[in-house]
Amino acid sequence: MVGVLFSLVACESGSIWPGACMHGVWNMVMVGGVLHIGPQPQGDSLYSYVLGTRSFLLTGGDFGVEASVPALTAYLLFAALALCLMCRYRR
Repeated sequence: MVGVLFSLVACESGSIWPGACMHGVWNMVMVGGVLHIGPQPQGDSLYSYVLGTRSFLLTGGDFGVEASVPALTAYLLFAALALCLMCRYRR
């Protein structure tokens, strides 16, 4: 879903740079240790949100919260929004 979202952003903007910037910000926040979301706290993160469940659907399992159902739903919603905006502006 993230690939679809980035592809739609690239098509709409005419450049890969908006998607690259989105990906860079995501990496700085999630991978860079600014925010951690998971079933256990992570000591080296500035902010840590501990999920009260170990459900694979909500935690994303070993891959992380990026693969959880809420994250996939958000990716789908933003991809749908990008597609709707593309269709509306191209008319």
